[in-house]
This record gives sequence, structure tokens and C-alpha cells, in this order.
Amino acid sequence: MLNPILILVASLMSAPAEAGVVVSVSPAGWQVVLDPWAPEYRPAPRPGYAWVSGHWDSWGRWIPGHWQPLTPRAGYTWVPGHWVGGTYVDGYWRPNYRAGYVWVDGRYDGGYWMDGYWRPAYRSGYYWVDARYEHGRWVNGYWAHDYRHDAWARYEAERREDYYERREDYYERREDAYERREDAYERREDAYERREDAHERREDAYERREDAYERREDQADRAEDRSDRAEDRGDRAEDGADRTEGAREDRPQGQGAREDRPQDQGTREDRPQGQGTREDRPQGQGTREEHRDQSQGRRR
Repeated sequence: MLNPILILVASLMSAPAEAGVVVSVSPAGWQVVLDPWAPEYRPAPRPGYAWVSGHWDSWGRWIPGHWQPLTPRAGYTWVPGHWVGGTYVDGYWRPNYRAGYVWVDGRYDGGYWMDGYWRPAYRSGYYWVDARYEHGRWVNGYWAHDYRHDAWARYEAERREDYYERREDYYERREDAYERREDAYERREDAYERREDAHERREDAYERREDAYERREDQADRAEDRSDRAEDRGDRAEDGADRTEGAREDRPQGQGAREDRPQDQGTREDRPQGQGTREDRPQGQGTREEHRDQSQGRRR
């Protein structure tokens, strides 16, 4: 019968190292070690601290977890601890601010830990090169002349000029649009004014036509008045002729004929020459019958 301990040891030895378990066997015996670089690594609880799990960086490398204090400290920021092999180096508190400097966080580089540090904040025309391990030796951080800064400055100037030109073009297009809109409004107002002028001319034409109709009616009324006055004159003339004839017919019989009149009056031939006979009257006068016939003809 196999020993349960041997079975456990065999299963642990068959597990890959990525599982967070490493089994080492030596002449002195064997031991089980938990690998902190494994993603499955979870340490035992630690009073006053919280475990922050590891993560994969942008290069696809696993960054192991670290301990974070539960109680913050005013004016300070916690710098996480790091692993050196299987040994954990605890973190520490650093000030939040340092005049003229900025904080560079520590990082793993090729399996080696590089501590964080303060560096100068700014230098015109230069850029900061972080400290690092290069060919197995440590290289401190330094300022390098930023030739790219000049190119970038030229690029920024050109881009700014292009932006200003585009903005000016945009303002010009907008002003042109405003002017076209104002021109359209003016043309619309001109059209309205022309329409109103046409309406006024039409109304004036209507008024002139009505005035012509009224003048024509006045002329017709005056002609009718003249015709009525002529008829009245004809009627009065006819009435006068009728009265004269009636008076002649109503004379008394005792007056006698013309031959019986006194001799001293004389005959018609003995009358003064200025009077003349009825036949000697002007052609325009005529007899009473002729006047009556003429008045009746006018009335017709």
C-alpha cells in the first residue's frame, strides 16, 4: 500500500511551475515552495494590509502582486513593495509633492526591480531618459537633447497655422453665407415692393376706370337734362299756342267781321309798311300751325 504522503509529493511534482507550486528534492529531503510569480499566487492574510493581485503589463509580462496598507497617511503616498526572487521587499511611504521634481515609479526590467526616484520636473529642449539596466549594468537617468522637440515644435507651428487658416476660411464662408442670406432677404423685399406697386397701379387703374364711368354717367345725365328742358320748352310753346287758339275761338260773335270794323282803321294794305302782311314775315317765324307741327316733331 502506497504512502499517502508519497502520493501527495508525486502529484505536486507533476504540477507545472505556473500553478504556483514548486517542489524541490534534495539529499536532505524534499520541500514545497509557493511561487509568488505565478498568477494563482495568494499569500496568507496579513494584519493591517490588503493584498493587491498582480496583473499583465502591456508587453504581456506578469507583474506579481503586493501588499497595500489599509490605513492611509496624510500627505504621503504608498510606494508598493516588490519581489526579489521569492523574497518580498516591503514598500514605504513617500511625500506627495517635492518642489521642482516629479516621482518616477519603480518597475521590473528583465526580471530586475528598479526602485522609484525623484527627477527634475522640466528642462526646455530636453527629455528625460529613465534609469535602467543596460547590458547587465545599471544606467542612471539623464537628460537628452530632444531633437524631436524642434521637429515637434515646427509641426505644432505648422498645424497651428493650418488651424488658423481653416478657421479664417470658415469665418469667411460663414460671412459669405450671411451676405447671400441678406441678399436673398433684399431680393424678397424688392419682390414684395414690386408686388405692392403692381397692386397700387391696379387700384389706380380701377379708380381711373370708375372716374371715367362717373364722367360718362354725368355726361349722360346732362344730355338727358338738356333733352328734358327742350321737351319742357316745346310743351310750354304748345300750351301757349293752344291757349291762343282757344282764345280766338272763344271771341264773342257781336264783334263782326273785318269788313264791319271802323273805316278809320284802314285795310291791311293801308297799315304801316313796317308791319307787313303775314306772308311778308321772316321765314323763321311761320304761322302758328307751322310752329305747332315743329314742336310736335321735336317731341317725337
